[in-house]
Amino acid sequence: MRRAALSFAAVTVALSLEARAEPAPVPGGIGPDWFPVTGEVTGGGSFGEHSAGNVNVFLGYAHGIRFRGVENTGLLLAAGPAYTYRGFDPKAVGCRSASAYVDASDASDSKAATSSSSCGSGYSLGVHVRVGIAHRTDEDHHVPDHLVYVGATPLLKGTEPRLSLQDGRAHDLALRGLRVTLGWNFMALSRAVLKMDFSGKDDMANVLVLPLALLNKLELHYERATLAAGPADNRFGFATGFGF
Repeated sequence: MRRAALSFAAVTVALSLEARAEPAPVPGGIGPDWFPVTGEVTGGGSFGEHSAGNVNVFLGYAHGIRFRGVENTGLLLAAGPAYTYRGFDPKAVGCRSASAYVDASDASDSKAATSSSSCGSGYSLGVHVRVGIAHRTDEDHHVPDHLVYVGATPLLKGTEPRLSLQDGRAHDLALRGLRVTLGWNFMALSRAVLKMDFSGKDDMANVLVLPLALLNKLELHYERATLAAGPADNRFGFATGFGF
């Protein structure tokens, strides 16, 4: 009996020591199973004194932090380079027809034309930083099913065409500025579309429905664009497309 009691005590002590050796679970912390890359390709428009159609590309590093006591919801931080192509109404920025630019009898006019912008197009490069609330409905989903975020993009480099009153032509002016965004990625829509059963359906159903898998993002933005030797422009706009 005494030997049994000593054995029971030894096993109890050993189990106690083993439990103490195990690290205590951290309430909240880094979510190691979140996909570490995020990105998007979208199209939309910015509306102000000089409105533009935009094509946006972003690719960045993502870092997830779980909320305390919540397994599938948390913060998602992301940062990376962002590029925007800007297409303007040629008439609004002072573009002229090709025949008006080039006059074979005037060499100076031809020289001025080569220094003018490609007219109607511009671009911007910047670093986009965002923070949002990410949620997934399944532990197997490493990309969030839903992500609501706010972000900011300092525009570090770019150009926009503007009319020069001196020569009556549009020239590329250096662009700087800031874009602030509010967005929602709903990867859940893409997953729902891809899981749909189209067996026995007409091929037209695939053509009409499957492209919806690429429209899982909506973003609103405010932009302050400042041009060298030109007035600043305040714009509001939107974008939609594919994001993950």
